[in-house]
Amino acid sequence: MSVLSSQPPLCPDDENPSKWILDRIFVVNLGDILNPQQCQDLQSSICGLNFIYGHIGGQGTNSPQRGVAVVGDRLLSPGSEPITHTHWTASQNASQITTTTQTQPLPDGIFPLIDPLIKLTRKHFPDAPISSATYSLGVANEYRPDYKDNISPHTDDQKWYASPPVFASITYYPDGQPEIPNACFRFKVYDESVKKWVFVHLPNNSMCLMRADVKHQVLAPFVKYKGMFKRRINMTLRNLVPPETNPLGFAMAMANHYRYYGRPIKIKLPADSVIENHLPLLRRYRELSTQVGTSDIFSIVKSNLTSSQRRQLHLKFREKLRQLYQERKLDQVDIDHILSKSNVVIETTHRAISWLQGNGEITDFDPIETHVDLSSYRDDTEQNRRPIKEGDFVIIGNSDMESQLFLIKSAPTHSSYEIRIHPLDCPDRESVIIPHNRKWCLKGAENIPFTFEWKSCNHNLQ
Repeated sequence: MSVLSSQPPLCPDDENPSKWILDRIFVVNLGDILNPQQCQDLQSSICGLNFIYGHIGGQGTNSPQRGVAVVGDRLLSPGSEPITHTHWTASQNASQITTTTQTQPLPDGIFPLIDPLIKLTRKHFPDAPISSATYSLGVANEYRPDYKDNISPHTDDQKWYASPPVFASITYYPDGQPEIPNACFRFKVYDESVKKWVFVHLPNNSMCLMRADVKHQVLAPFVKYKGMFKRRINMTLRNLVPPETNPLGFAMAMANHYRYYGRPIKIKLPADSVIENHLPLLRRYRELSTQVGTSDIFSIVKSNLTSSQRRQLHLKFREKLRQLYQERKLDQVDIDHILSKSNVVIETTHRAISWLQGNGEITDFDPIETHVDLSSYRDDTEQNRRPIKEGDFVIIGNSDMESQLFLIKSAPTHSSYEIRIHPLDCPDRESVIIPHNRKWCLKGAENIPFTFEWKSCNHNLQ
């Protein structure tokens, strides 16, 4: 068993991958670097995670098109203390509201992989920094066979990743891998040398070690292989910046991933916030806490400080943090770049300062809070609502199309958030799913609004 064994990536649509790809992507069979028991424990640890569906996306109204999970709560060095929670903005349109999220430790089955993975990283990417933050965080996704689960094109080269950025992506097909690569969920990278997307096949029990600044995406299998579709589970281990050189970057890395893939425990608003303006977002977080099992500790609170007071205090914290970075000759370029971002909430800046000053998790700078009871608030559309159900007739329209009468073919359940509809004037047309990201006007035939939840989907009404 060689800990340094790897193989060229398999590109089913191209006979030979380009040199550009070969320099940036390496695929490893996990059986070549771990013994059978370690392989089994690793798969159980990753596939046994509790994946979250319908998590709250950055806009506050959207959701990832897949199941998500995140693990890792400390540095990978002896005696490291856990980081129990993180802070991020509640949504891109509500940067003054802070979401606090509960962390989870790395499962035990992952630890035997870390040493051989670091050796592979040093071999293939010798310029990549290695620290106690390297591969300390894992982001997992579950792609269901009966849905068009996917990840949109993106890179993972934010300033909170060590530079050059590298990640390790582990793939499992726990219910059996489809025999044909194009019947699998397709991992695609954008090959800059030929200016096109290339399918890189990631088989079951494999690990892809690659440069994270390569643009990549995950597409659903081809529909013609529908009978072969199988569930795919993936975990990506991230190489974060270490808190010794960039504590704010490390805190941001933890907070970002937990905000979008973790379990919320608190929402904090400035004292002068108008609750009615944020009711849909706050209710989504409350529902998410119930879904993920944190409702018993979840709270929505108001700060004792107004928006202006929190903003002025944050400016002082930022200047203090810049001063500490300069005095200790830390990553000055990164701090200037990161601190300009609106998603750096005051709680995360304060955390970085406390780490640098050696105070650990010091007392909250804003401890006085007022509990918010959402049941005492009602939005304009809440009156006369009732749950939507199969067999209802609805009128759907927006600025792009005339209103049409539709029949609800299937309505949301506890485990499914999709609404399948059928237009009455086209009886032969296949049912479609209402996409979540369009501004639909949805009313009953008697002009009574319905309550329901959106499901992210690529289908569009024609």
